[in-house]
Formats: sequence, C-alpha cells, structure tokens
Amino acid sequence: MQSLLMLEFNEELGYVLGTLYGDGGLNINLENRSWVIRLRATNYNFVEKFSITLAKVLRRNIHYKVSIEKSYKNDGCKRKTLYRTKGSSKEFVKWFLNLDEDKLRELLIMNKQVAVGFIKGFFDSEGSLSLKWGNIFMINKKQWLLKMVKDILRVYFDVESYLYKSIGKISNFNPIPCECWRLKISRPDVLRFVQIFGYEKGMKNA
Repeated sequence: MQSLLMLEFNEELGYVLGTLYGDGGLNINLENRSWVIRLRATNYNFVEKFSITLAKVLRRNIHYKVSIEKSYKNDGCKRKTLYRTKGSSKEFVKWFLNLDEDKLRELLIMNKQVAVGFIKGFFDSEGSLSLKWGNIFMINKKQWLLKMVKDILRVYFDVESYLYKSIGKISNFNPIPCECWRLKISRPDVLRFVQIFGYEKGMKNA
C-alpha cells in the first residue's frame, strides 16, 4: 500500500484509523478543495490524543488545535461540553477512502503495531469498561468491523470476546436506540486486554 504521504505503518497510523472507524469522520468539499479529517467527542483527553497522533501521521510539526463547541443536552436533560479537532490532507483522505474491508484486514494482519494502534483508537471511540461487572464492551453498527476486531484480538493477542446483536444507543448525540452489534470481553480476558492496550481511568466508563 503506497501513499503520496509516505505513510509509516506504525501504532500512530493504526490509532488514527481505529478512531476514524469509530467517532471520527471526514468532511470533503470538492468545490472548496477541502479534505478534512475530524473528531468530535465529549472527552477532552481523547480528542487531544487524536489531534497529537494525527499530526504525527501527517508529519506536522505541531498538533492540531482542540476547540470547544456549544454544550448540548444528553438525553434531553444532562448538559455536556463537546470538543473537536481537525486536520487536512487530500492524500490521506483519498488513501483512507480506498481502504475497503479487505485492504484494512490485510493491513492489520500484516503489521502488528498498526493492529495495536487500531484497537486502541477503536476502543477509545466505541469502547467502555463496566466498573460494576468488570466487562469491556465495544459497539458499532457494522458487524464485519466488530468481527474483524474479534478475530484480531483472538489471533494476535489471545483475547477472547463474544459478538452479539443488540438494541442500544451508539452515540451521545443521538439518544434514540437502534439495532447495533456489541463485542463483549469478560474476565480474565479484560485483564489481558488492559495489559496490552492500556486503559486511562475515566476515559470510557460504563
């Protein structure tokens, strides 16, 4: 896989990819020649980490600014602050859009460091740790994506997980429940997951 960016296939690239398949996204405006990679989330540490990592991947000297959007009401009652960051790269966006399911799987299988970063970014986006039950959950609408994460965890890192269909809320910005998929990791595999990928207390608690 080649890129005009001369991308380094390392943990930082994996983290950006994992985030983009979760809470992150792209804004493309051909008329304005705008190719934006962005993240909006309620956790400042997560957004700042993404801004720093994205800058490294795109070979920028300083990380991208983290700004505050207007607060919003979660589930119509609790007001939360929203943070955002964004970078711009036509070459990276085009490379990412060409990264289909098969190419992504190949990339993660061929490079363990990219796989480690991907799981970290995806967990920071879509994961949570239940302090009450000691389980890890990751949730997404795409079954193939969670199945791929499940396979990588098992084959590469000897972490077992259980994938099942559920009805639930997948976004802080949309409280309406919808059909989705959940990946559940139970003890003792939770301990192994945390040892390999780390866990920042308060980042994602359920």
